[in-house]
Parts: sequence; C-alpha cells; structure tokens
Amino acid sequence: DVITGNNLFYPATSNYDLASGIGSPDIYNIARDLIALPGGGTPTPTPTPPPPPTNTPTTTPTSTPAPPILQNGDFENGQAPWQESSTRGYQLIDSSNSYSGQYSAYLCGYAGCNDRIWQSFTVPASYTKITVTYWWYSDTNKTAKQCLDRFSSHLQNSSGGTIRTLQQSCNTNVTNKWVQESFEVSSNLVAYKGKPVTLLLLGTNALGQPQTSDFFVDAVKVIVQ
Repeated sequence: DVITGNNLFYPATSNYDLASGIGSPDIYNIARDLIALPGGGTPTPTPTPPPPPTNTPTTTPTSTPAPPILQNGDFENGQAPWQESSTRGYQLIDSSNSYSGQYSAYLCGYAGCNDRIWQSFTVPASYTKITVTYWWYSDTNKTAKQCLDRFSSHLQNSSGGTIRTLQQSCNTNVTNKWVQESFEVSSNLVAYKGKPVTLLLLGTNALGQPQTSDFFVDAVKVIVQ
C-alpha cells in the first residue's frame, strides 16, 4: 500500500490507494472539502446588487411677476415717473403725512392752489378687470359750509380728455383720516386697450381765503386681472 505522499487528490493513509481503490480513504479531509466546497467546485462570489436609483426632484421654474402697470405708486422713490404741477412750484412728494412708508403726494394747503400730479400707463391689450385704488386723507380749517376747496381724480385719454371722473370731494366732507377708494374701470377702458391713458390727481383751494384745506394721496395702484 501507498502510505506516504498523495494518492491523486488526497494524502494517502495506511492501506488506501485512490488510483487502485485499495485501502481506506482519508475521510477527514474529504468531508472537510465537501463542506467548504459544495459540488466540489470553486465557490462563485454572490454579486452585490447596485443601489436603487435615486429620483432627482424636478425643479419647478419660478415665474417673475410682471411689474405693476403704475410705477412708484407709494412715492417712496421720489417723483419719477410721476409728473406734477403746482401753482407755487412746490415739490408735491412730501413726508409730512403718509399712509405707508415715508412719502405721499401732498396737494394744496394754501389759498389759490391748483396742484396736480399724474402718470400715464398703457392699458393691457387683454384683461378681465381693471381697478384703480388709492388711499387719501383730507382736512380743513374752513368753517364755511360751502364747497370751496376740492379734491378729484380722473382718467384721461392721450389728448387730455376725460374718460371718467373717479372722485370729487370738498372741504365740506373731509376725512380727517386715511380712507381707501377703489374704482372699477374695466368698461371705461375697453376702447383704450393697448393705448396710453393718464391717471390725474388734482387739488384746488379757493383764492383769497385765509382758511385752507389739505389733500394727501398714497399707495396708488392700477390692478389688472
């Protein structure tokens, strides 16, 4: 018998030869290999599955809001693009009384005043509704019950003609506080789609009267829907 060296695949033990089948096999080593290598072959590594794909969230583009049709309606950026006229040549953008921020348009406060401020804008070619809105404040030291001092607001065409008078108020019905006014002008502006129109704010005081009235306007907007 071969009792030393290798009997083909396993070391020989006494009285065993794998080639001839004589003797006893090395059971210990055979059993160990069968446990370690099922099927008698080289083990195949288990592949590692790839990580699941990560869904990248879709970014919704942010739309830039259109600029307001009427610019600088709170008068915080000075006069432009408003235009103004004052009997005494006063700067009408003033900080003495404002609804919000620091500034408002201050009309009159002196006898014989004819103060006005206006801005032109283009009516959209398409709209459902257009509203003119603003806050205003009025006071007076007149005791007369006559309408001598006036505040009014108007929409005008490019020739200066009146499309619509929005408001007319007197020294006899001053507010003594800030009040919001709102006017829907959708039907008035149908014929002016795509054309320029003007919003005019006007204050007057009677000449030769020692007592006067003040008019303030702030937060002016033209809202389009």
